[in-house]
Amino acid sequence: MNQTTLFPPFTAIRIAWAITGKFTKEEESKLSAAIAEDNLKEIKNRAAAIGSKEQQYIDGAISTTLSTLRSLEIVLKGRNLNFDENQKVKDIYLENIKDNITFGNTVKDFFKSLPTMSITTGIGTISVTQLLDKLSGGKTDSITWVFIALACAGAGYLINLAVKRAMREKIQLQYISQDYERNIYFEQYINRIQIILTSLYEDIDRIHTNIFGNPYPEKRKSYEITDDLLRGVRSTMCEFVHKHMKEKVITPDLWPICEAGGKITKQCKLWEGIKN
Repeated sequence: MNQTTLFPPFTAIRIAWAITGKFTKEEESKLSAAIAEDNLKEIKNRAAAIGSKEQQYIDGAISTTLSTLRSLEIVLKGRNLNFDENQKVKDIYLENIKDNITFGNTVKDFFKSLPTMSITTGIGTISVTQLLDKLSGGKTDSITWVFIALACAGAGYLINLAVKRAMREKIQLQYISQDYERNIYFEQYINRIQIILTSLYEDIDRIHTNIFGNPYPEKRKSYEITDDLLRGVRSTMCEFVHKHMKEKVITPDLWPICEAGGKITKQCKLWEGIKN
């Protein structure tokens, strides 16, 4: 026998990747991790029954796989920390936006109550209505006061509407920015995971060569194998999303297309590539 029948290098990286689920909060991922660890124990038991080179290889390969989990855990926790810090910054920003909305309501109320507002003087208090009436020499009639009240209420409403509309747009753009940054953090995380898994594959293949006298037969390169493994979890954002985010031309209605990527992006009005 000149190769392992129980634990090829690509099986090792798949199991290592599955076990990282134990470092997350998702119950489904933890269950997958538990199943992967049980598979690892089963492989070790079967190797012990076979003995000889298979057992020697399995012992070394499993030991190397388990030692790699520490690096994978550090990378995963780093990703979670990036997400948490990003969330805190965004929460503060959104809180400021809510304060601005509250300010808009306050301005609206201010204008609405302006005609009946009182001003304290050295000899007592006087309402804004009385003050304007005195300044006009008592020539302001009741109809004029009605128009002044309506004008104040209208001004407050328009200011409040403008503030809320501007703040609503800011909130939408902030969510886009947060989503975009999370995609960047996640892509960075996947790239680091691929480096670790590629290194693990090559380490185990060297163990295979030392014990069996040759690498495990595989046509693909190590980085191609890990790329295939992780392809399903990579970000699919449009290739022009970074440029357009920098230019601040992405709107809330376009963002789903930008994030989804794929063929639909060629129908986007911001698409800069060749349209089929």
